[in-house]
Amino acid sequence: MFNKIKKLIVPVLVLAALLCACRNEAADNAGDTSASGGQNTDANTNATGERISMYDKDGLSFDIPEAWQQNFKAVTREVGSSGNTYPQTDFYYTEGERDIRLMSIGKYTREQWENLKKTTKDAEKAMLGESPDKNHVYSVYYENHDYIEDKDLKDILSGIRTKAEEMRDKIKIK
Repeated sequence: MFNKIKKLIVPVLVLAALLCACRNEAADNAGDTSASGGQNTDANTNATGERISMYDKDGLSFDIPEAWQQNFKAVTREVGSSGNTYPQTDFYYTEGERDIRLMSIGKYTREQWENLKKTTKDAEKAMLGESPDKNHVYSVYYENHDYIEDKDLKDILSGIRTKAEEMRDKIKIK
């Protein structure tokens, strides 16, 4: 009788270990983000059936079309003058060895934002929204690509910018 139980327990334990390993791997992958910008590697689909991934970093979250994944990168850095810096996330389209900035999202303190509104006439148009605690204001700036001469690349960037402008209203500030 003990041998029968022993023969049954070993396969059950092996099966349980395999199931635990699979669950841990799935949980690890669900939280995995690429080093290039915080996109989730697991793609879903949006309402129109387009495959998308989530950008969820730097107090922002929004869907990124899956077609962009190979050429999309986000970099956050401190910008501004000493004593008056703020984090800015630049979103790039990579073409070969070249990173072409598509848009930048700045995160300003309330005081920085009020000063920016006084010195920049279009600041209000660029405003994305406020943080839930109302201490920070986010704004977006779209890069001008008039300097690019390659028509095919310019067309690609124009299409991406159009899509990025459409995504603007769907950006969530956390």
